[in-house]
Amino acid sequence: MLIQSSTPENAQPSPDAPVRAKFAPTDGSVSIGRQSGPSVVMRDVDDVHSLIDGLQSAVREMARHQEAEATA
Repeated sequence: MLIQSSTPENAQPSPDAPVRAKFAPTDGSVSIGRQSGPSVVMRDVDDVHSLIDGLQSAVREMARHQEAEATA
């Protein structure tokens, strides 16, 4: 997995900026990140699927944690 920055290292993306994913047909990669900050560039479809699986697991765990906090 290649980390690629589209802005200077000292630039801080806004925490309110949406995270986006974009496919680049010129090199067959997917870029994930905030518009004004660093991006993760993935060129292997299996890596993208693995990331999706990991995100789904993390979101389920996050939801369980928030639910437990709300009922405590």
